[in-house]
Amino acid sequence: MTPIWSELTVDIVLTIAFSIPEASSLFAFLEALRPYKMLGPLEHLYLLGLTHWLKTYLSPTTQISWNLQDMDTVLPIEDVDNWTDLRITRLAIDITAEEDAIWCLVALSKLPSLTSLDLAIWATDLADFFAYVAASQQITDLYLEFDQYQLTDFDLMHLTEWFRQQPVKRFECSGGDWIDADYNVKQAFYHAMFNCPTLEILEISTCTSTGLNWISR
Repeated sequence: MTPIWSELTVDIVLTIAFSIPEASSLFAFLEALRPYKMLGPLEHLYLLGLTHWLKTYLSPTTQISWNLQDMDTVLPIEDVDNWTDLRITRLAIDITAEEDAIWCLVALSKLPSLTSLDLAIWATDLADFFAYVAASQQITDLYLEFDQYQLTDFDLMHLTEWFRQQPVKRFECSGGDWIDADYNVKQAFYHAMFNCPTLEILEISTCTSTGLNWISR
């Protein structure tokens, strides 16, 4: 007997799909409807969601950018295990709470090809996170977008360590605020950043800072 939902139109299926907040629930929904050929344009999303499909058809040298920003819920960390043997080189994620920072650190430990982080930050304590990044010998490309976050002395010290110890290629910072940081800590950060021999791209915009004379020689 044909189930009643097989009579749903593609527009209704799309509306339902886009209202499902969790990735696991969304793909379970697509899996249930697929035998009845009801997915329409969502068929492509279904196929991309299958890690075995990616592993079969993507070249092992393909660099994958994984964008998890603007999601209502964080992907269960267990799902990252399905992606560990893919060459994910860039991760974009929102850090709005300590749990997000912990998730990102676990993902770092599970994604060996990851070299680039794109972070939108609203969290309140990231000292441990920056410490891990500085010591990871993995991240060489870092984009930080802050919103009402005050960088601490420890944050700047860990970023200084990152510039000194890793072959940093790109650093972009938007909205950073370290005006209240210790003067010597800021000077060490500036010196490490501007003298990093491997740095190719540096962009600092709308940051609140002191102790730096941009016109001195």
